[in-house]
Amino acid sequence: IYASTTNIKQTIAESGLASRPDPDILSGVQTSYEGQASDQDATKHSRGLNGLGAIALIRALNSPEDQRAELEAIAIDQFQKVISVSNTTWQYSYNRSLANFLAGNYSASYEGMKSVISRAEADFNVLAQFWAALSVLRAGDPGDAIVRLSYLLAREPATGGNPAHLLRYQPLPDLSQAVLDADACPTQRPAAAFRTTVMTAHRSPAVTTTRPVYCLLRLYV
Repeated sequence: IYASTTNIKQTIAESGLASRPDPDILSGVQTSYEGQASDQDATKHSRGLNGLGAIALIRALNSPEDQRAELEAIAIDQFQKVISVSNTTWQYSYNRSLANFLAGNYSASYEGMKSVISRAEADFNVLAQFWAALSVLRAGDPGDAIVRLSYLLAREPATGGNPAHLLRYQPLPDLSQAVLDADACPTQRPAAAFRTTVMTAHRSPAVTTTRPVYCLLRLYV
């Protein structure tokens, strides 16, 4: 999730905010974004709206299941608002697509991720391709997903990225292989419902930092 009061190219994980942040800290960050969202400056206004969407999405990830749908809807609405006033910043569309994925709007997530892949990779973010694969898989097209995931297995880092950017490539082969190896790619049951490791990992207390599913979970923030 991309969100910052000063640099939209920074993800929440890169900012140092924990994936399960202290509620008081999260409320303080939300207050900062609320202030920006009411600013007359267009850039600050956009970053504020985007930040509020990001906060809602983080709350959704850390809330009981019966509360997630409302928070996911708030996040999608905030991201849509910022896109309506600043539609050239790919990070806003990327965030909306993540929110749609979590909300189960897989076709919308797929179309959104597809639309930002080239722009994201120009900024050394290769995860849009991965999320597009997961989205189309959950939308019922394992063929497209397999093509995208197979491409990521051998994806090499683009030249020119700094070490922090290049680190984003490290989990891709393992993550892509984990999805390909799971029963989430049923070529005989393309329209059948299935479970990826994402929400299983989110709900499981047994997740460790050495397992690919933990890396997959960390990509949310």
